[in-house]
Amino acid sequence: MNPYIVGLLFIALLRIWGLHRLWSVAKFHGEQWCFDAPVAPGFYSTGPGSAILRGYRARMFAAFTVEVASCLICFAVGGIGAAFWAMFTATLASGYYTIVTTRRFAKEAWKYALPDAAAAAPKRVIDLSSRASGEYNNPALIWTLRVGTTGSLALLAFDLMRSGESVDWLVQVMIPAVALYAQAGLLIIRRSLAEWRVCGIPVSCAEQALEFRHQARAYNIFAFEILRSWIVVFLVVWAGRLTYPDFPVFRGSYRQYWVWPLVLLTLFVMVRRKRRLVAIAHSLRGASRPAYVEFPPENFHLRGLIYYDREQPAMFVRRRNFLAMNLAHPRSQLALAYLAGWVVVVGVACKYA
Repeated sequence: MNPYIVGLLFIALLRIWGLHRLWSVAKFHGEQWCFDAPVAPGFYSTGPGSAILRGYRARMFAAFTVEVASCLICFAVGGIGAAFWAMFTATLASGYYTIVTTRRFAKEAWKYALPDAAAAAPKRVIDLSSRASGEYNNPALIWTLRVGTTGSLALLAFDLMRSGESVDWLVQVMIPAVALYAQAGLLIIRRSLAEWRVCGIPVSCAEQALEFRHQARAYNIFAFEILRSWIVVFLVVWAGRLTYPDFPVFRGSYRQYWVWPLVLLTLFVMVRRKRRLVAIAHSLRGASRPAYVEFPPENFHLRGLIYYDREQPAMFVRRRNFLAMNLAHPRSQLALAYLAGWVVVVGVACKYA
């Protein structure tokens, strides 16, 4: 089966599932809330809530329609491969679009919030516990990835020494270097997720909310480890094909017999890990309340997308129900430097292409 078809179907199902979740996000805390704004009874039936909800859903559905249309156009022009990359790019862009649109409608909902909503701050618990990425390690998986990466580098070094002066820089150097650089980025994200420690928790459901955040952090770290695993698999196969091109396991006709079982195994493991997280989220639906941890408003920039405070120990801070990156945090600066490094990596790769 064409891998582009499988990837396209997987992305489409993922987007439909995400659209279904967004359909009811305004009422996540119950009928008495619109996003994170407390509203009067009947807000959705007789008040302006129905218009806000329709407008939000219409924009979310319109974005999905544009994604599907761009996918069909690219399929007509460039085939299934172009359709996959168009859908993949549109899905990445939809994340930013969803954040901006949700912020806009949440701000609109606050125009109809209860008069004393801003003054009546709910009781909350502040989670200041410092965590390390090692607390979320799976030793077997970590060591497997280390051995796979080290073995791949050894094979690539052997192939380079065997090549002598006839080195194909793109195939033997640049592509493995890009894979290693992508691994470095996933490790930065992993450590950042583990060390993200400042968050407000409503007292009314503190135990459930803290468990949800712990499970969410563990699940997201595990998801990035899965991505890293696939990069290591690619690196092993790439190094093996270069060093032992006649070995049956690395031939294209044989790879389909073990790649697709790995894909199915990955999906099974991710769904199984997600079940615990979804169960806790369902227990919070309608019972939790938005937790407000007020930070100095003058430290927010670009409409709240960026935060700058050297005394704030968190890489991300929460403003109402949204997150902002603290650019004063050393990890944020490292992440920006890493993203800038991609410009250099892509430029050098294009030079040898």
